[in-house]
Amino acid sequence: MAWRPLLEGPIAGAARATARELALRAAAAPCSAVDRTLFWAYANLVLDEPFASEQYDRAIDELVAQVLAGARHPMLYNDGLAGMGWALAHVLDGDGDGLLPMIDEALHQVTSAVPWRGDFDLSQGLVGHGVYFLERLRGGDAPVARAGLARVVAQLAATAERTADGARWHTAAERLPASHRARFPDGRHDCGLAHGTAGAIALLSRVADHAGAAALCADAVRWLVAQRGPANAVGGRFPAFAHTGAPFEPSRAAWCYGDAGVALALWRAAPALALATARDCALRPPARCHVVDPALCHGSAGLLHLCNRFYQATGDTLFAEAARGWLAITLQAVALWGAPPLALVDGALGVALALLAAVAPLEPAWDRFLMCDLPPGV
Repeated sequence: MAWRPLLEGPIAGAARATARELALRAAAAPCSAVDRTLFWAYANLVLDEPFASEQYDRAIDELVAQVLAGARHPMLYNDGLAGMGWALAHVLDGDGDGLLPMIDEALHQVTSAVPWRGDFDLSQGLVGHGVYFLERLRGGDAPVARAGLARVVAQLAATAERTADGARWHTAAERLPASHRARFPDGRHDCGLAHGTAGAIALLSRVADHAGAAALCADAVRWLVAQRGPANAVGGRFPAFAHTGAPFEPSRAAWCYGDAGVALALWRAAPALALATARDCALRPPARCHVVDPALCHGSAGLLHLCNRFYQATGDTLFAEAARGWLAITLQAVALWGAPPLALVDGALGVALALLAAVAPLEPAWDRFLMCDLPPGV
């Protein structure tokens, strides 16, 4: 798709300068090999400076070395095997000197475990494995990756809970962060993009040609829509978690949870609802979005980038204006951030990428890592 710069003039210069300052910080300190590679792959093209090119070359070398040394876990995020493979598939041509076929085989074996006892979500589980296989297949046919993607769909179908409202997935208490177990002693049904049903919908809607994916996606959409709260909810209409019999509890607006991420997830599967949800979120005053920092995951840069994505897909200036508003908030927040973590999803690298995506005529393909890519139109 043709990517239109969101900004021009002095505000574009301020955004680029802030992104460059964050890039210089990233060049001077260690961080995740996956995050570094994805950051410099894009920042190198936009900044077009020798230091960025040097950092990109170094990041790839470090990532390859880390893959050869072995991953600590198979997840998409936090330097897991799926994340390392995604980054390599994204930046390298061919099969990465044989590394990618090895990762295909390893993740196909992981996703073939029966019964499946791992997580189902984007961050840590099946959906994240599916995102790796999708990126791998963008580089050409890879039979093991294609089989792995089919396994992911089958495992999601096997682990889904079928209810009168539709399909949903349960996260057991022992798989939750320690800080959440007291609140959810029986586990929970998560509605968000990062850890919940919205993430499963986002993946299934991208692989509708696989057996059972379209029907399962439609069932999951039905369940998620059933959780939608009243139009006058103080926050958003989609909650973070579903509580049977409990009062509706609105979520903050973010990529990870709430209306912005849900709109993104529904874009292919329920386009009219996705657009209505995105517009509602774009019109919401910032004070009602409960943003506390500039991060991509749950902060103002995430809303900047998602509104920019909605604008690029639709041409609707409502989203452009909302994105510019979130950009101003992000620039202010970065100035007060102190020593932010050097990370993509929840740190300075993601903020810098969102800023660069607002000023450069280059589609930010890195955001497929977060399933933010949207086709033009609705």
